[in-house]
Amino acid sequence: MKLDELIGLHASGQLEAAEQGYRHAISDNSATSVVYENLALICYNAGRLDEAIQHWQTAVKLKPDNLEVFLRLGICFNLKGDYEAASSSCHEALKVNPAYAEAYNNLGVMAAERGNLEEALKNYRKALCVRPNYADVHYNIGNAYLAHGQINEAINAYQQALQVNPNYPDPYLNLGNCHYACGRIDEAIACFQTALKLRPIFPQVCLNLGNALTVQGRLDEAIATLSAAVEMAPAYPEVRNNLGIVLNEKGKPDQAIACYQKALELNPQYPEAYVNMGIALKTLGRLQESVDCYKKAI
Repeated sequence: MKLDELIGLHASGQLEAAEQGYRHAISDNSATSVVYENLALICYNAGRLDEAIQHWQTAVKLKPDNLEVFLRLGICFNLKGDYEAASSSCHEALKVNPAYAEAYNNLGVMAAERGNLEEALKNYRKALCVRPNYADVHYNIGNAYLAHGQINEAINAYQQALQVNPNYPDPYLNLGNCHYACGRIDEAIACFQTALKLRPIFPQVCLNLGNALTVQGRLDEAIATLSAAVEMAPAYPEVRNNLGIVLNEKGKPDQAIACYQKALELNPQYPEAYVNMGIALKTLGRLQESVDCYKKAI
């Protein structure tokens, strides 16, 4: 099968057929770097990281200036916990192109994940020297500051990301989180609502918006928002738990208990759900069951 036909299968989601075709091309020694690159991507998306690394390494041997493959290798190594190899892959990309902003961004993300704010910011700034209007980098700077409790600096970074790209929903989410943490609930709600306009299917925003509405006592709106989040992400236990809290506040403990039970089906090691179910059971006078829930939470 010709390469363009294989790529067509891949693009149309016929991954099993595409993978079989890529492997056949490898077996008869007709594979190009693109074949190895695409096969690696299939393996990566299936969670087969070792295979993905192997194929991307072959792809980059066949085409040593393939910057994107170096980045993908870095991501794979980082997911496997091999920071040294991940960092090395990014630096190999920078040897090919010292002005490759994406590599500096990825180095910054990896440093931030390891809790090294100074190193993360150093790499993010290098990325911005190359590409000042790199919205993802401004957003990542905000995340790095937020993780270290530097809320004002985080807010400034998120605002810079939005100046570059006003239609970027993720900074609105975290900007809303910053306002929420500072007790500015109206500002938080406005940010969450804007994020949802830009990305209507955004369960985390619905969860946080529901929490903010609950703080303001807007319980019916909170129930509607959290119920929407349940539809978006049925396997998200925190949404079920928080919906239960609001339903209990609305005087619907039976419905609240059903939410907590579902949350615990999804995550049996969820102490907050046991505590909240204990509260709802106590409301119904089911004291022994309430005590049992508190004991499980403990």
